[in-house]
Amino acid sequence: MSGINGYIGSREPVVLYCEKEYDLLPGQRYGPITRKVYIVECCVEGYGSVIINGREFPVSPGDCYVLLPGDTVIHTADKKEPRKGFWCAIDGLNLGLIFREAGIFSHSPFAPKELFDELCSCVKKMVDIRRCDDGGKSLRETACIYDLLGVLMKNRK
Repeated sequence: MSGINGYIGSREPVVLYCEKEYDLLPGQRYGPITRKVYIVECCVEGYGSVIINGREFPVSPGDCYVLLPGDTVIHTADKKEPRKGFWCAIDGLNLGLIFREAGIFSHSPFAPKELFDELCSCVKKMVDIRRCDDGGKSLRETACIYDLLGVLMKNRK
């Protein structure tokens, strides 16, 4: 199966797409959009917001948040300092349960700030691996997803 839709609902988590930086221009809005996959975003500089199901959340450096499948999302960029960072789209059957156990919900999408460096490192690694073309690529991507989820679970009591 090829393409994003071929992987939706996969038993093992898979990386579907990754990017180094957001492509919003100063003051630009993107959306509304509703996705069928999970999006993990890490803001490393600049400002903006993400509006999830009509609720606005400011985004600033050091923020990592998860957009859930089915949420209606609008991205905005600051007029002077648009946000930049890393993001990836992932999917897998048990991801929803893991995100819930880690305290990630539509009304509470942000990971704790103290986990930012580790989470951002996981997403950066996925971006780098995504650009490779070798036999071990999918295994390394899956390992990165599990690493990211393990970091998020540090927040679990």
